[in-house]
Amino acid sequence: MSEEMATEVSLGFTGNYPLKLDSALRVAIPAKFKDVLEKQYGEESSQVVLIPDLAKIKVLPLPVWRRLQGKLNGLSDFDPNSEDYRTFIFGNMALCSLDAQNRVKLTPGLCGLAELEKEAVFVGRQDMMEIWSADKWREFTKATASNFRNVMAEVFRNSRSVS
Repeated sequence: MSEEMATEVSLGFTGNYPLKLDSALRVAIPAKFKDVLEKQYGEESSQVVLIPDLAKIKVLPLPVWRRLQGKLNGLSDFDPNSEDYRTFIFGNMALCSLDAQNRVKLTPGLCGLAELEKEAVFVGRQDMMEIWSADKWREFTKATASNFRNVMAEVFRNSRSVS
């Protein structure tokens, strides 16, 4: 593996890639993301967990899912918000094995929640991937770019108060 490729893999899932869903609700994982899966997750690279999120589907490698699952299991059983959140995640999630063409099969429920139809965008988030509808991705990118400095200032202000 070239030094450049090794660096790209070490950065995790980065970039965005427009793709199309087929009629069976399958979408191919971009080759760059597949390389990251194989190099960082080895034997577990062919299985991912799909979970719902606001206007998108998160695609988590199994080790990343296990960390999140531990956090979910640690939430209070006496907090109605925690209960609702766990019910939403576990009730809508799907374990997916990549097929021979490195595609993931989405569920109708997940597609409905993310408003996915034909045009999709695979987006990298370092240790996970996301699948957005192309329209929602454009809206998000435009809105965030137009307000980037304010968003950045707020994020860093909040991170300092947590530390």
